[in-house]
Amino acid sequence: MLAADGCGAGSAAPMIRRSSRPPESKPGVRERDGCHDCPAPTTDHKVTMDVEQLFVRTLADLEHRTVATDEYAVLMSAGLLRKLLMESTTLVDKVNSRYKLRIRYPMNVIQNPDIRAS
Repeated sequence: MLAADGCGAGSAAPMIRRSSRPPESKPGVRERDGCHDCPAPTTDHKVTMDVEQLFVRTLADLEHRTVATDEYAVLMSAGLLRKLLMESTTLVDKVNSRYKLRIRYPMNVIQNPDIRAS
């Protein structure tokens, strides 16, 4: 039997029944349909990160990944670039909304004599 409750454990999580008695209550955790524990929605605290902190940490992570020798780490840098430059409201734009800097993206042009413009 598969769990299809949408709690974040995935739709392929196996159903596990612990016992016929009700589960012991844990603070901040609730039982959902007997399949697994899920954090209960709470508004007691919020985890927030300032957009500038996120920007700086993303750049540091990107720098770390681009010099890595692990192919997976380098490949995952694509997601960081997307977050910085390609989302509907990019992280660069969010940070720059405060500073109003003119941002330019220089690119290297590779000349290939075999390719001719039509």
